[in-house]
Amino acid sequence: MQYRCRGCEAPIVWMTTPKGKKMPCDAYPVSYTVGGKDPVVTPSGEIVMATIRPEQPGVTRRGYRPHWATCPKGYAFSASGRGRRR
Repeated sequence: MQYRCRGCEAPIVWMTTPKGKKMPCDAYPVSYTVGGKDPVVTPSGEIVMATIRPEQPGVTRRGYRPHWATCPKGYAFSASGRGRRR
């Protein structure tokens, strides 16, 4: 099932971390290589730092961007940003 972000209305999916917590992620998967500056959530729910790559034949690593990394209103949902407006 697909949901929408309360801040920006973008479609999101909920991934479960290894500790059982729910994390909102962008709804569309990305291809990536390990190592880089972009956080990516693996299908098992772990966050890895990666480099997002364009779709390429033979690329087997696929994951989801955590929505807090791409949401233009993400500051409103962070613990340090609650109540602040930009």
